[in-house]
Amino acid sequence: MRLDNIGELNLRLKNTHREENMILNVSISEETNSFYIVFSDVSFAPPYRFENLTKSRFKIQQTQGRIDDFDQLNSFQTLSFAWSYPLHKKLLKLSLCHLQSEEDLGVFNIDSISKNERIPLRDKLNKRSFILEITNEKTIKVVRIIYPQMLVEEKQQETATNQV
Repeated sequence: MRLDNIGELNLRLKNTHREENMILNVSISEETNSFYIVFSDVSFAPPYRFENLTKSRFKIQQTQGRIDDFDQLNSFQTLSFAWSYPLHKKLLKLSLCHLQSEEDLGVFNIDSISKNERIPLRDKLNKRSFILEITNEKTIKVVRIIYPQMLVEEKQQETATNQV
C-alpha cells in the first residue's frame, strides 16, 4: 500500500533486541484534500494466531523477507502474527527445528487455505507426522499445528457426545 492510497492494512513491528512484537493497523483516509494516517495497536486482536499443540519447535517466516526475521514457535505455545512485509507475497515458510538443523516443511498461502482444511506435514528425519489446520475464531484466523492422533481423539469424543 502506498501512502497516497486509501485503505488499511495490518503490519507487524518487531523489536529484535527484546524479542517483542507489536501489531499495528494502518488506516489511510482522505478528507478535504488531506490524507490522514492513523496507527492503532491491534496486538490484542491480531489477524492470525499460531498454536503449536505438539512437543516440537517450529520456525515461522514470511518468504521474501529478511533472513533474520522469523519467529520460533515452541511446544504448546501460541503466537500473535501479522505480515512483516505486507507489500511482499503473503507466503509462510514453515520449518521444523531439530537440535542442530532445521527441516523445511513447505511454503503455504494461509489466506487461500480454506477453513477447516488440514494439510499433512512430515518430519522425514524422525519419521513423525503433523497436521497444519486452519480455523476462524471471529476475526482471527487460527493456524494450528497438531498431531494426527489429536483428530482421532476429537472424533471419538464427538461420537461419545452424540451417543449420550
